[in-house]
Amino acid sequence: MSSKGFASAARRFFCASSAKKNYADVAYFKFEVNTALRERFAFDLDVRRIVAELSILRNRKIDPAETLLIFDEVQFCNEALASLKYFCEEMPEQHVVCAGSLIGIALSKPLSFPVGKVSFLTLRPMNFFEFLMAHNEDMLCDYLKTLSSNEKVSDLFVPKMESHFRNYVITGGMPEAVGRCGAASQNGQTAKSRCFAY
Repeated sequence: MSSKGFASAARRFFCASSAKKNYADVAYFKFEVNTALRERFAFDLDVRRIVAELSILRNRKIDPAETLLIFDEVQFCNEALASLKYFCEEMPEQHVVCAGSLIGIALSKPLSFPVGKVSFLTLRPMNFFEFLMAHNEDMLCDYLKTLSSNEKVSDLFVPKMESHFRNYVITGGMPEAVGRCGAASQNGQTAKSRCFAY
């Protein structure tokens, strides 16, 4: 799977939190800053050799039955993108997630791309309704859904809505920031103090 969209930190958070729920181990590799990592793919695209060397590089065995490989900023290594075909064909038991800011641009490079072997997932920030639900405001969401587009929100709910909208803008709808914002408000921090954390 290849994920695109979102800022790097949000993609990393999404990949890591999803992986922790479904895998016993996560092997995270960031291509942007690690030339030794890129060299693992430059020699050839033998995925068993690559996995063995990545195990040595991280000093822990990568077990395909338990370990998810995450290749972050993969656009810095076209060979890693090309290797997805061989992971799919020669080592399908090894699950791999690729993430990157410029994957669409990187895909236009001359190396082969594993057509039909990659599923794309575009990540976007939470919308305001998702933000409200993350803050346990399901009843407020239900109320808002009953309003027509020209109908005014009850004055009773305006202060609550303004406060939530301010926090939504502060967090940008990024899931990790939204989660921390919610946790901070439960601990009695003000919106202003949460704002300085982001």
